[in-house]
Amino acid sequence: MNNETNNELVANEPTVAPIATVVQEPQQTKTMAPITNDIFIRVWNQSEYVTDAAEALGMNPASARARAAKLRATFAKAGVHLSLKKHPKAPRKVKKSLANDLGELERLAAIAQASMPSEPATQQVSSDSSE
Repeated sequence: MNNETNNELVANEPTVAPIATVVQEPQQTKTMAPITNDIFIRVWNQSEYVTDAAEALGMNPASARARAAKLRATFAKAGVHLSLKKHPKAPRKVKKSLANDLGELERLAAIAQASMPSEPATQQVSSDSSE
């Protein structure tokens, strides 16, 4: 390569800003006091549902349920009776029934009709090729 072509290539390259070193500060996380077993058992037994107990304790419902199961297993293994509430399943939210919503059914039917091709493509199958 000659020197002029090399200079042209260098001149056409985009300039890139130098990489600056970013100092990352440690992430600030909420440090909560550990939930003792006596607090957990009191809140668990006073709550109506697992989600209520978990919310009061600042925990994930699955974590609260796992902790209750672990406490039950630990007490059973030691032969000590533990009265730990078994929560019922939380009621499901009532969803609007599609079958009872005539306006929504008509709207969806119109979308289905509009999205269909105008002439359905039919495929002709010859009887010779199948045998």
